[in-house]
Amino acid sequence: MEIHVVLAIADSDLRSKWKELCKSRVTTPHYDITLLQAFSSLADAVNAVQQQVSGFTTVGVIIVSDQLTPSDAANQSEVNEVISEHLDDLPVATLGLGERELWITDIDQVISRTATYSVCVETLKRLFQKLEYLLPPTNRKTDTLSHYEVRPLQTLDEFRKALKLRHEVYDIMGYLSEAYYRTGSKLELNWCDSFSQHYGVFTESKAGGSELIATGRVVLTDDNPELSVGWVNSLIKTNRLLRRYIESQQDALARFRLPAFEAFSLQEELGKAFDTQVWGELSRIIVRREWRGYGVSKNLIRFIMDDMASRKVNGCLLECLGLHMPLYKQHGYRSIGQRGESFGIGKTMVGMRADAPFQSACKKGILRAQ
Repeated sequence: MEIHVVLAIADSDLRSKWKELCKSRVTTPHYDITLLQAFSSLADAVNAVQQQVSGFTTVGVIIVSDQLTPSDAANQSEVNEVISEHLDDLPVATLGLGERELWITDIDQVISRTATYSVCVETLKRLFQKLEYLLPPTNRKTDTLSHYEVRPLQTLDEFRKALKLRHEVYDIMGYLSEAYYRTGSKLELNWCDSFSQHYGVFTESKAGGSELIATGRVVLTDDNPELSVGWVNSLIKTNRLLRRYIESQQDALARFRLPAFEAFSLQEELGKAFDTQVWGELSRIIVRREWRGYGVSKNLIRFIMDDMASRKVNGCLLECLGLHMPLYKQHGYRSIGQRGESFGIGKTMVGMRADAPFQSACKKGILRAQ
C-alpha cells in the first residue's frame, strides 16, 4: 500500500518541519510513503488530492494541515463540509495541527503544532492503520477459509468478543468519542445494543474451538431481544461510567430509537416505524484485519438481510462513508440523498435504505459454510 502525504500548512516554519518529517523513513517502516505536494492552502491541497488520487485502489492519502481547526464554529463548519463532501469517496485521513489535542467532527486526529517528533510519528502510524481499513482489501483464495459459520451471537462471551473487535477497529478509525474514552472501557458498547440483533462469523481457531472473525448488528424498532438486554445490563453493572454513558445516549436517542432517524430527515419513515411497520438499521459491520479479502462482509450482510426478511422487517437503513456505498448497493441498498453526522461517532455519513422484499446482487457460495 502506498501512502501519499499532502501538506496544507500556512505557517512556513511548520510546513518545513513536516516536510522533513515526511522524508524520514523512520516514520513508515512498513509503507511506501510519498510526500505528494506541500501547499499553504487547504483548498489547493483538497483539489490536488481529488485530481491525483481519485480512481486509485492502492493509494491512501493523509492531509496534514494547520487549517483543519479554525478558532470559530462557522469556519469549522465550512472545513468539515469540504472534508465530508469532497473527500468522502476517497481513502483519505486528516491530521489537524492546532493549539492542543481535540476531538472534532470529521477530522481524524488533532495534535499540537508543537508536538514532539515521536508524537507526530505515532499519530501518522494510527492514520496508516485507518487507511488500511479504508482501502479495498486484496482478494484472497476462499480455500483458506473453507470452514466458517455465520449466525446470531448466542452467549455473553461471544457478545463481549464482538464488542472488543468493534473497539479495536473503531479506535483505529477515530470513531470513539471523548465521552466514551472517559469510561475506560475496551468494549464498544452503546444504548442501541440492547435492542439490536447481533451476528458473528466464526471459523476454527488454531488452538481449537471457534474464533470470531467478523461481527455486525441490526438495531430494531419493534422489540428488545431478550438476550441483548441481558448482555448489556450485565456489562454496565461492572462499570459505573459506562452505565452513565449508556444512559446519556438513551436520553438523546429515545424519541428516534434508530440512530439514522436522528441523523437524517426521515419523518414519514419515522412515523411508520412507531406505528404499523418494523424498521431496522444495519451497522457495525466489521471484519478482523487478517480476514479481510475473503468475501466475509458480503456473506455476513447477505445472511443478515435474509434474517431481516424472515423477521418481516419493512425497511432497513444504514449510515456509511461514501467510499463504502458500492458494497451496500450490492445488497439492494440505495442512497437517500442525505448526509448527516452519525450519532456518537463524530463523522458525517451517507444515508442508505433497503425496502422489503430485500434483494441481493451478491452471488451465494463465495464461502463454503460447513
